[in-house]
Amino acid sequence: MKILGIRLPEGVLTPDVIEKANVENTIQDAQAILTELEHFRMGFKVIPRLRCRKVKRCLAMKQNNDILAITKKIFFDHKDDENKGMKNLSLNKTHEGGGFRLRDKYMSGTTISTPAMKTTIKSGTKLEVGELSAIVTKGTEVNVTDLESREYRDETKLQEKKCSSEPQKFGMFSLNKVDELEMLKFFHEQEIRRSGGTRTTSYTTSNKLEYGFLSGRLDFLAKIQEKGEAADQKKCKQRIIECKCTEGDMVGKLYKTINGESVIDPTHKYSYQVQSYMYILSKQTDLQMRPAVMIVRHYHQGGKPPRDINWRYLNMEPAVQTEIDELRIYCQTEALACYLALLNLIYVKET
Repeated sequence: MKILGIRLPEGVLTPDVIEKANVENTIQDAQAILTELEHFRMGFKVIPRLRCRKVKRCLAMKQNNDILAITKKIFFDHKDDENKGMKNLSLNKTHEGGGFRLRDKYMSGTTISTPAMKTTIKSGTKLEVGELSAIVTKGTEVNVTDLESREYRDETKLQEKKCSSEPQKFGMFSLNKVDELEMLKFFHEQEIRRSGGTRTTSYTTSNKLEYGFLSGRLDFLAKIQEKGEAADQKKCKQRIIECKCTEGDMVGKLYKTINGESVIDPTHKYSYQVQSYMYILSKQTDLQMRPAVMIVRHYHQGGKPPRDINWRYLNMEPAVQTEIDELRIYCQTEALACYLALLNLIYVKET
């Protein structure tokens, strides 16, 4: 992986998955993907990951045992540029490749879209086998005082700026550069401060999450300290805050009525996205997890009613968490083994 400049998650390589890459069934799966690479229908990802917002779709693939679809989803980009692929081929032919080279069939003129090898890697470099751990970055602090003092944008002004000939596909948040902060401000005012000063809340944004091939970036992560509790980070409670915007009917699709109560649809893809975030966080920290919050801002023609913002809580669901864990294991065994088998079909160790 180092020779090709491909950055796998730390700890996903194990002796078992390396051995599985040499099993006949795995090699047959890899050969099916090889054809698409040979015709430039795909290109290698430098940082192969499965984004959390794609989890629901990949769970369906796993249920159908569609190993090829999941492998391609994680490790490859579609519609790779042919000229770029030809350039990479040329680079690979001229490099020593740190102890590896393209197999003879690809050295004889047959094209294939492969990443360019690095020349700075020592010959004989081995795959590193590590221990899997969750990664959660600190993110960027949100200034709560500044958040509270902010004024909301006038939606009617945003509407005036919107070009009628090029309608915004996902609403006007692309014009409102502080859209997510306004949703956070609204929730902060309506819910967090409602505690009457019995808690202190801090927020960070853009915290990057990773566990195995699962990857995502949080809109906001809140840390809540109840009044009277020791100022110990391990005593804090954390809450994921996910923000969505729409001009359409996302509100009607995301929320549904169950037993007379309006809740987030547990089968919606955004529910699985947030459940995936909670899954990763639970692997990294012993902080107590509060129910996540999903906020939807509905923009209206003419800006009326103003600040139509809805939110609901989402609890961790054990059954969904189990599904996500099984998917993560599937990606690290079946999909990764297929990927390694594919590389074995393309490259051979120099003697």
